[in-house]
Amino acid sequence: MSDFKNILLVIDTNVFYRSLITTGLHKKLCNTYKNVSIMMNSSINYKDADLNDCNVKFYSYPSILEERHNQFLKVLNWKYRHASKTFKFRFKRISRLKPLSSLEGHLASRLKLYFKYNARSLIRRFKIILLANKLMFHFTAIVYEKFLLKHPKVLEDLIASLNPSLIIFPSSAYDPIGQDLIQISKKQNRKILYLIDNWDNLSSKSILYNLPDFIAVWGDQSVMHAKRIQKFSTNRIFKIGTPRFDHYFDVRDSELSSNYDFPYVLYVGTNLMTDERSHLEEISMIIQDRELFPENTRLVYRPHPWGERDHFIPINDLENVVYDKQLISIIDNSSSRLQFIPDINYYPSLISNAILIYGGLTSMLIESAIFYKNFIAIIHNEHENFTSPRAIYENYEHFEGIDSLPSVYFSKERGSLKKLTKAAMNSINKDNFQRQEIDDARNYFLYHDEKKYYVRLHNLIDRILINEASN
Repeated sequence: MSDFKNILLVIDTNVFYRSLITTGLHKKLCNTYKNVSIMMNSSINYKDADLNDCNVKFYSYPSILEERHNQFLKVLNWKYRHASKTFKFRFKRISRLKPLSSLEGHLASRLKLYFKYNARSLIRRFKIILLANKLMFHFTAIVYEKFLLKHPKVLEDLIASLNPSLIIFPSSAYDPIGQDLIQISKKQNRKILYLIDNWDNLSSKSILYNLPDFIAVWGDQSVMHAKRIQKFSTNRIFKIGTPRFDHYFDVRDSELSSNYDFPYVLYVGTNLMTDERSHLEEISMIIQDRELFPENTRLVYRPHPWGERDHFIPINDLENVVYDKQLISIIDNSSSRLQFIPDINYYPSLISNAILIYGGLTSMLIESAIFYKNFIAIIHNEHENFTSPRAIYENYEHFEGIDSLPSVYFSKERGSLKKLTKAAMNSINKDNFQRQEIDDARNYFLYHDEKKYYVRLHNLIDRILINEASN
């Protein structure tokens, strides 16, 4: 099978480059299948050494087409808002208005400021709701799909010249070019496999208005989201995990050297606006308790590199709190944050050497579980904040069932961190029974077996190609 079938790997973003190219997965593909090509967005920061001996073609994607795709995805988000509770929450979040109560002055002045600040959001919200309306949507879909979203001819010609039997596309399920690839593959009678990048992608963004032939996802939860929300049939969905964390399993039982010369707990921030400063202050006090933590324990603060804030929270006045070393280069340079792609080889040491991990709801819940580390998830209710941790917990589909992870403790009320810290420190998941419980629970969200990710992907590719050859 590896001798005569052409395979095309499409890499559209720096994040996907990290997952598929930096990890070396593409080289394994090239070594296994003789006819592998890579099609890569020309905006990606690539290294020549990564692509040696690979047949690489570059493309650029029109920004106007990307903008139109994003507009239509927002329309679909509202149209199918009942398919996932996160769709409705996402719509409200990205189109939320500045509250009248947050503005100063007398009523007439406040009303004037209210409409000044919110006019664009109100128009955008009205436009999306109108285009998604039951009476309008059929016309909306025709206009977008037939006229506004015509894929670039150069893209179609490039794929035709490479002549792949199978197109493999790492996807966030919100990729404009992904929809073009599906249309082109259908037109040229090719098969396309989506590798879904994250556990929330199928439930938190929008509806895929064209479905790929096959989809590979993290685990059972994502399989359920693919069927219930995106309407995939079971025979088109495959759970194979993610390449991003594959090496975690190789080293999780090893003694990894620490990046720090002091004992530490880790706090990982989210990309949404939450009161992380108050969390840091409380944890800073807790780790001074010598009955719980050793002398000189510090709190390593890892803010989300791509968060909504235009600056990182200052911590200079907190003596026992330090920024994570990996982020030092972007702490005082906010303009470089969007281009920053963390080296995933840094994470295993950071996680495995932490005494305990605190933070908001992110994939670090899963990453910590891989290393059997206890994680205290802070889901306080911040009434003044639309993206309150409690609102995220209650409105994001992929966090349903996360309380089944034995290694996760939930801080639901302010002031509860000390008590939960004591409970977490009394259960450090060393014995095999505890670890098996964590693995079993984590497998629902992120599948892993005795095979490497590449082997699972290889088996899936062969299955697709063999089935295609027999038809």
